[in-house]
Amino acid sequence: MGILYYRFPNQNKVVKTGDFKQISLKDLDEISGFVVSSFDSRKVYHFHESEKNINEIQYSYSKEKPYVITKDQYLLVAKKFKDSIIDSKIDKAILSRVKSTPLTNFNLESIFDNLSEAYPNALVYLMSSSQFGTWIGATPETLLNFKAGEVQTMSLAGTKKSKTENWTKKEIDEQAYVTQRIVEVANKFKKTYVDVSPTYTYEAGPVFHLRTNVNFDVENKKLKDLLNELHPTPAVAGLPVQQATDLIHKEEIHQRDLYTGFLGYVSEEHTSLYVNLRCAQIFEKSAYLYLGGGFTPESLIENEWEETESKAKTLVSFL
Repeated sequence: MGILYYRFPNQNKVVKTGDFKQISLKDLDEISGFVVSSFDSRKVYHFHESEKNINEIQYSYSKEKPYVITKDQYLLVAKKFKDSIIDSKIDKAILSRVKSTPLTNFNLESIFDNLSEAYPNALVYLMSSSQFGTWIGATPETLLNFKAGEVQTMSLAGTKKSKTENWTKKEIDEQAYVTQRIVEVANKFKKTYVDVSPTYTYEAGPVFHLRTNVNFDVENKKLKDLLNELHPTPAVAGLPVQQATDLIHKEEIHQRDLYTGFLGYVSEEHTSLYVNLRCAQIFEKSAYLYLGGGFTPESLIENEWEETESKAKTLVSFL
């Protein structure tokens, strides 16, 4: 038995019990309900609701804890990662790490409610299953919204801690790569138009990002085909996507699991999927936060470590 809490922006909290059952990506065009996937989309889970009372269900915890890298280890891995980007002529690639924090006298439902209040524009979730353990998060990044023949998505990348800081060339280029890729996908699927907004600074809790909105219409909803093209985005993998993904699998010490996968609600009439960022895997006495930073040939390695530390603040204060 599993537990599912979720709250989409500007909507009410939903609480359900049931089972997460593994499906394939091609099944998404045929189902309705809440779904969650791994980073590589090899594992996709569909939630099946039950009538059991939430108080009858216990949280499930994974047997293996993710590998936590020290700062010194990170700096060594990051240097090798950056060198590989330069040698392979990759425009951008995302290196992630895991940070652990102890948990004492915690209540997951209260943490979920506090996150929902603090981040009204994020998809906030809490889910538990014997399939993948217990995860909680508040993600600001829409992968796609589909309704009435229109797809809405976004390019969200680049990070700074203060609104008054100037954006660097590295951050502007990093976000532009993501926008470029999403617009290419939009042009491939569009029916009549692609609308690209100006790029602007977007506040996501303790940090700020560069954001560009991309809207386009589609002839028919082909969710599986769209997801194959959009996910993983350059914001969580890199560009070129396949080369960057291969580098991630080669150099990252931990498994990403559900981090940077997608999650949300799918149906024939309306689909709303988010990229699983600002998330943590919960264990009985500790939480493991998944944190990423975008590397380009111009990246300063120490700054990338500090960026992941800033992103951790989204959840650490609540945990």
